[in-house]
Amino acid sequence: MNSYQKMMKVLTKAAKSLLPPKKQKPADWVENNLVFPDGELQGQKVNLFEFQKKPINDIVNPRVRKIVLMSSAQLLKTTVLQNSMYYFLANDPSNQIFAGQRQELQVNSGRVNGNQLLKRVQY
Repeated sequence: MNSYQKMMKVLTKAAKSLLPPKKQKPADWVENNLVFPDGELQGQKVNLFEFQKKPINDIVNPRVRKIVLMSSAQLLKTTVLQNSMYYFLANDPSNQIFAGQRQELQVNSGRVNGNQLLKRVQY
């Protein structure tokens, strides 16, 4: 094998890592790349229900400006929000914030006010 062939072999292998990721819907990306970190499903791939796929896919739709999730309790709304954030972190990183009711409950229950460091935080 001459030096030209060696160089072409190296460039061919390097080109694969330089190519942009294949186009896929956010819900497909979630199911192909994420696993549950804990709980009874720990280590298993995330399988989304059909009602979860639509809001996750809508996050990249330029016509959609606002997504409202309304469902009964414990239907994985947090999972939908977190998986959407993971998709953006992997494909289009930017500043993000995620806030839930848990923080308010901690303030009201005294967990924040009972902590000397957190007591000084203005909320």
